[in-house]
Amino acid sequence: MPNPRIHLLLVLAVATALPWMPWQSLLALAVMLGSWHLSQGLPALRALGRGLWRLKWLLLALGLVYLWLSESDNGWLAMAEAGRRTAILMLMYTAVHTLLYRLSPRELTGLLIQVLRPLDHVGLPGQRFGHRLGLLVAKAVDQRKQLAQRHKAEGGGWISWIPRVLAAEIRQIESAAGQSAGAPEEPLLPPPSAWRDYLLGLAGLVLILVLLLWPMLPLEGGFGV
Repeated sequence: MPNPRIHLLLVLAVATALPWMPWQSLLALAVMLGSWHLSQGLPALRALGRGLWRLKWLLLALGLVYLWLSESDNGWLAMAEAGRRTAILMLMYTAVHTLLYRLSPRELTGLLIQVLRPLDHVGLPGQRFGHRLGLLVAKAVDQRKQLAQRHKAEGGGWISWIPRVLAAEIRQIESAAGQSAGAPEEPLLPPPSAWRDYLLGLAGLVLILVLLLWPMLPLEGGFGV
């Protein structure tokens, strides 16, 4: 895998290109992302499956919204477009998961600090924001399930516990962030990029561009023919 900074760049490129990719390219990308998770072993596939399962209601709600907002008068075409947009959201999460699964919380925090550090030069607290964002992700992963189970056990219906969970989690994250200056575990900054990382990044960007422009490529037997 490339340097985490190059990896993050590729994830952002994928997220930017996804809405304009045709169905065939989305399928090819799904195969590639699935193959990456498979190469990391069954725990990576299980972690991805658990993440997508936790998003099931959000994905279903967004799919219904896309179906309702569709401009097509044909019901099948509207369903196909809603399905395509939902698939894009799932692929976005899968692409981000390649980064989250690969990095530890310390490494992810260090990456965000390094990426956002240039904002300090224009008067914005980039490093501080990166540190809090990394802490947010780490705390959310560790505490979401426990908080949900505890507050759900208090009663109030199947959905009324969600605001309380979010409020409690935000308070804990903010409290931990405020005390993180003297924390024994400091963020782990990514190593400098080597020439191999840049080559892998360039190859990844070219592949994303090919997937984006596939229907326009003059390839015999290709998806665009």
